[in-house]
Amino acid sequence: MPLTALFPPTLDNVQRGSPLALWLFAPILAMKSVIGLNISGLNPFVSSREILQTVDGVPLDTFPAEAAQTAVGMASGWGVATLVLCLVCWLMVARYRAALPIAILALLAEQVLRKIAVTVQMGPGDGAMSAGTIVNWGFLAALVVAFGLSLWPRRAAAAIPA
Repeated sequence: MPLTALFPPTLDNVQRGSPLALWLFAPILAMKSVIGLNISGLNPFVSSREILQTVDGVPLDTFPAEAAQTAVGMASGWGVATLVLCLVCWLMVARYRAALPIAILALLAEQVLRKIAVTVQMGPGDGAMSAGTIVNWGFLAALVVAFGLSLWPRRAAAAIPA
């Protein structure tokens, strides 16, 4: 794989990889954007605390009040960072489609590195998976496929000399 597939010489709106990459990435990006909006606390209709308890299975009611507030605050901070990353990715999808592999790689790196950090800090767990964990494993698998497709040259683009 030449590095020009990942780092194109110009950031134009020409997607050089498989169109399937965009079709797979857009729904993932939409879901990640909603997740970031919801967990950040910026959505007035959804409580970050409720999401942590129901989707992620965090037993906040068993925490001391200050610890529960800290956990909610940290999750909200992660949500804001996720939302900002998604907004940058949407910009790449809408205006700089040549950077689609970089956008996918950014979300993929966030998924992988967050999973590693959580595993290192908390251990592998007891085997029980929350709904959030299952969704995140699905995102990880789909992002790996989308990244591969984004680097796969289009047939027409492959025939054109660089």
